[in-house]
Amino acid sequence: MHNKRLDIILASITLASLGLTSGCKKPYEYRQEADQSAYKLIHKTEKELFSRESVFTIETAEDQLRRRLMEAQGLPYSCPASLGFENLEKPEFWPEKEYPAPVEQLADQSLYHEPLKVSLNDALQMAAAHNFEYQTEKERVFATALSFDLTEHGFDSIFSAGSEHSLTNTNEPNTVNTLSNTGNIKASKKLANGTEISAGIFVSLAQILTPDKAVGRGTSSEVSITIPLLRGSGEHIVTENLTQSQRNLVYAVSEFERYKKKFAINIISAYYNVLKQGNQIANAKANYESVKTSAARSRRLAEAGRMTNIERDQAIQDELSARNSWLSSVETYKTTLDSFKNMLGLPTDAQVELDSSELAKVIAYTEEALNIDLTPARDTKIEFNDIPGPFELDESEAINIALNNRLDIKNAQGKVYDRQRAVVVKADQLRAELTLLGKANFGGSASTNGSDNGLAFDNGRYQALFTLDLPLERTRERNEYRESYINLQKTVRDLQSLEDQVKLEIRRGLRNLKDQRNSLQIQAESVRLAEDRVRSTNMFLEAGRIQMRDLLDAEKSLLSARNNITASVISYRLAELELQRDMGKLEIDPTGLWLEYHPAKDNNTAQGEQNQNDIL
Repeated sequence: MHNKRLDIILASITLASLGLTSGCKKPYEYRQEADQSAYKLIHKTEKELFSRESVFTIETAEDQLRRRLMEAQGLPYSCPASLGFENLEKPEFWPEKEYPAPVEQLADQSLYHEPLKVSLNDALQMAAAHNFEYQTEKERVFATALSFDLTEHGFDSIFSAGSEHSLTNTNEPNTVNTLSNTGNIKASKKLANGTEISAGIFVSLAQILTPDKAVGRGTSSEVSITIPLLRGSGEHIVTENLTQSQRNLVYAVSEFERYKKKFAINIISAYYNVLKQGNQIANAKANYESVKTSAARSRRLAEAGRMTNIERDQAIQDELSARNSWLSSVETYKTTLDSFKNMLGLPTDAQVELDSSELAKVIAYTEEALNIDLTPARDTKIEFNDIPGPFELDESEAINIALNNRLDIKNAQGKVYDRQRAVVVKADQLRAELTLLGKANFGGSASTNGSDNGLAFDNGRYQALFTLDLPLERTRERNEYRESYINLQKTVRDLQSLEDQVKLEIRRGLRNLKDQRNSLQIQAESVRLAEDRVRSTNMFLEAGRIQMRDLLDAEKSLLSARNNITASVISYRLAELELQRDMGKLEIDPTGLWLEYHPAKDNNTAQGEQNQNDIL
């Protein structure tokens, strides 16, 4: 009965180890398990930092807009990878036949045959879903989470099982073939104080392949423990890698959050820049039509002898120049739009157009925010005032908001503490090393003499060992300890430098806001005066009181004033958003849309990212 029980144990362990060798889980299960672990850590970190969770994923959309546009509009591409990850052809031995899942061609592609109209909010969402750099930044956060997961796993209970099978041939003095089989189950655990415990059970079977088939069986177990008593002991030393790995994830999540704010401002700026170029086309065309009319008039006046040929030629030259400027502005617009499509992660040759009404929205917003009329009536003069806009905060208040809310400031503060802990760890390496080792063995392995060695706890073998390494040679550790102070001092300087840079950005942003507000008022008055000047010069030219050159100069001034007012409106709006970003108060949701900060509604300047102090 005893031998039969040992056979069952041996067979079970052997089968278990063979199962592990072939893999208990499928590749897709491992991938999903890694995703779950990483996402769980990221969401937990986000909740602790920002009291919220985002729908964070590194998976791309199953049906990407990029692919839809390429297929519907018949755009050229080089290979299936051009259409996206899901369209890759799977090579031989690909581990997951259903991943990525292939995406079938759209049945109805009519929506994408015509130019795709994109609003500002659409652009932000498209960029968050398709921009290549944005996706890379998300993957960097994900990789940091996986690294933390692996470090954390080092303190879990770790189980393993395996087996060994061997055939031995001996020819002296007689030919003997021996078949040996050994199965094992092991467990290990590392504790936060540095203690490491491991245990294992081994079952072996040895059989001589002769007619008598002598069989030997053995069952044994081994338990060992290692306890550091001086150097390398203590929870603050042992768990330092785990602590730093967790903080690295906090930094990665924070840096990605700040990256999203910068990224959103870049998209908004690029969007408005395309609209500005489109507006310049309209202005250039209107200028060309006006100059063309003036040139036609100059020809009639020259034919009637009321204008010199020189003035006529000047008008014709300006007509040609205006036409060239108009056509050039069209090409510039196309180039700018292509660059913007590239920012969105869309094919540059896709048919896409922006919503021109977004420019009217930003003009209306600016007029309301500053309480000025950017399109005054003919006889209405702009009243210049020095009333600050809603974001022209007191300098000290704005700086305090930034210092309390900027995520890069929080990260820099955390890294100072990291360097302080590094000093403690390096100091520990200077100590003597004293380690206690203990080991216990029970039972025995199989032999070919037909014996049966089972577990016998009363016949155990016990060992205890102390190892001591006196700190007589610590040159490397001494130098690393000294360097840890240098690194700490440098990190402190980095924090100080960052704080100075933040103050510089805030002060510069506030000045820029005021400058753009003043410029808006001036440009609005310039447009009104330029329009009046064109009307006046037309009348004086008809009366023969001025030369054609005066009208041409007036039309150039009007074109410049119209372009400048559009640029000023956009610059003021961007200056507001950039200041919110620099103060750390511009919020970006998971889809890429922004939530603005309203100074008048926020009385708690320290609110926002205060939770990060608790984590770090």
